[in-house]
Amino acid sequence: MARFSTELFALFTEKPTGTSTAFQPDYLYLTKFPRVWSGPVVGFGLRAPTGGGTVALALLSDDKGQPNEVLFKTELPVPSGKDSNGYSTLVTTFPEPVENQTIVWIGFRFSQQVQVPLRLDAFVGKRTAATVDFAQISGSLRNAALEDLLNDQKLGLPIVFPIFGEEYQGVSHGE
Repeated sequence: MARFSTELFALFTEKPTGTSTAFQPDYLYLTKFPRVWSGPVVGFGLRAPTGGGTVALALLSDDKGQPNEVLFKTELPVPSGKDSNGYSTLVTTFPEPVENQTIVWIGFRFSQQVQVPLRLDAFVGKRTAATVDFAQISGSLRNAALEDLLNDQKLGLPIVFPIFGEEYQGVSHGE
């Protein structure tokens, strides 16, 4: 059974700090997520944008500060309406837990222009240099052409985060 740390669980319920419609469809955006919990990564969540279409989500390994191997990918429908908190939450779990990764990259790609709820005011990460067919992404992104996006305030950081497994090795977590 997966649990959420207190800090990560708050991302499900807190009101977003803002919204963005600046994420370009069909580009893969990647953000680095250093591991701070000891448990395996068993899935990840996204405060879902509104507007319809699909969102592709991916978890990638890190190789010397660069996104590398695709460890997991999926494509989920984007809701066209909002829930009572403003946005819905998409959660996906992996067939097998991901372990032994000090740093992971979370990637997302929208199929059309959407309104994305944000957690932080600026996006720091990478974007593919051209649009990509997400169905074709497999293996490694090591040689893919990527652009650095540093403190990009027109984007902001979506509420996207990993979910950690039950084995916490003594680290205190909320229920």
